[in-house]
Order: sequence, then C-alpha cells, then structure tokens
Amino acid sequence: ITPDKLESWKTRRLKKVRRETVNRDIAALRAALGRAAILFRKKFPFENPLADVEMLPVDQHRRPVRALTAEEKGDLVAALAARDDDKRAGRHRGNQWRAKRGVAEMPSIGKFADALTPAVMVSLETGLRRGELFALQWPSVDFKDKTLRGEGETAKSYETREIPLNKVALSTLRDWWLQLGQPKSGYVLSQDDVPIQDLKKSYHGVLADAGIERRNAKGESVNWHSLRHTFGTLLGAANVDGTTLMNLMGHAKLSTTQRYLHTDEKRKRNAVKALEAM
Repeated sequence: ITPDKLESWKTRRLKKVRRETVNRDIAALRAALGRAAILFRKKFPFENPLADVEMLPVDQHRRPVRALTAEEKGDLVAALAARDDDKRAGRHRGNQWRAKRGVAEMPSIGKFADALTPAVMVSLETGLRRGELFALQWPSVDFKDKTLRGEGETAKSYETREIPLNKVALSTLRDWWLQLGQPKSGYVLSQDDVPIQDLKKSYHGVLADAGIERRNAKGESVNWHSLRHTFGTLLGAANVDGTTLMNLMGHAKLSTTQRYLHTDEKRKRNAVKALEAM
C-alpha cells in the first residue's frame, strides 16, 4: 500500500460513491495501518504509508446528517421524560392488575425506563461518539471530579481525553448509576450486566414522539450521530473557541472542527435583517 496506489484507487472509487464516503474509507484504512504500526512496532517496525495522505476536499456545510436545533433538543428531552413516565405508569397499572389476581408483580421501574434516556442525554451533553458511548465503563466516570474519560482504545483518534460533565450529564449518570445498584465496574449502558449495542428502534420511536422528522426536504437525516453534531453545533453557536471545541469533540485536527464554527441560520437571518433599519 502506497500513496500512489491510493490515488489510483481514489479515482476509481469516486465513480461509484461520494467524496465523504471515500474519505471515510481512507480514514479507516489509515487508522488500521496506524494501529498496526503501534501493535507490531517491536516485531515488524514500519511507518504508516498513509500517515500524510490528505483527504479529498468536501463541502463542510453540506450535512447529510444534521444537528438538532435548540428547540428540537428540548422537544427530544421532553419526549424522553414522557416515555419514562408512561412506562413507569404502565408498570404500576400492570402490578395493580397482578396484585388483584394474586400474580407475582414485576419489579417497579425507577427514574429511567431503560438505558435510552441516559444514552441520549449523555450523548447530547458530552458529544461522545457512538462507539465511545457504548464502550463506556463505570471506572471512566468520575463523580467527584465531575469528568468522564473517553478511553483511547475506543476513540477514533486513539487519544484518551477527559470531558467535563455539566449538571445535566452528571445528574443523569448519577441517577442511572444509583438505579443500577451503584456498580463499581461494567458497562454504563447495560441490561442485566450485558452491554447494550443498539438503541435504534427505541430512539427512532422517541424522535417521532418529539415530532422530529428523520429526513427533511433537503435530504438531511437525523440519526444517532446527530446527537454528537448537536453538541458541537450548539457549542459553536455559543462562540466557544475552536481549540476548546476541538478538544471536547476529540478531533485530531482543527480543520475538522471548523464545520461547527459557522454562524447558524437564525443568526445569519437576524444579521441581514439589521440592514433594514439602515
């Protein structure tokens, strides 16, 4: 594998897929070779041949996967709370029915019906990638220092980073930890000590309850990665500096973070509207 061979492959690949797809393929291959160079450095030392290969330029403002607006984020949070309330009330009614008939009752439901609300809330408030979130274990959550440690083994850049927890993320994780019996180890997102790998079905259901379309007229979609996009976009709109945002997002390059540092649509409209008074 050489940079020259990769260029030839790029040309052939671009006839079938978009530039973004080619870039993801290159990133995956480069990461695999980089990981191999680390793992086998003693037995088979070699340099990553794709370390300096540049990605194809893409339109950073074109987003097949879109972020939620602040209003949509609020609607999603409200829909999650309503879902937990409904399931808790349903379990209570079911147990009343069982009690009248002498049938063994089901365990009552705590604050959260299942792992969905903790998973979505932590994603929205920390910007963890999906893989990082589902691989997160309790020893990486520090309630005392109010930080969450994204382990390098699960990070896209293989870099461990610490993410400060705001009040929402901290209280969500603490309540979930208490509901699970204060575990000292194991996966944060688990059911009966078995790690959860997919929440797609329940997530899509709560998006519908919140009135959020999974695909709009522009062809932009809302999926799990939208939660991370929302984290970065809202921080960018709040004028968080690029370096800080880059560190929080776990990006290796500032250029990747630039997509979040643009003025949002509402602010742009307000800016040009100001000309009307001039």
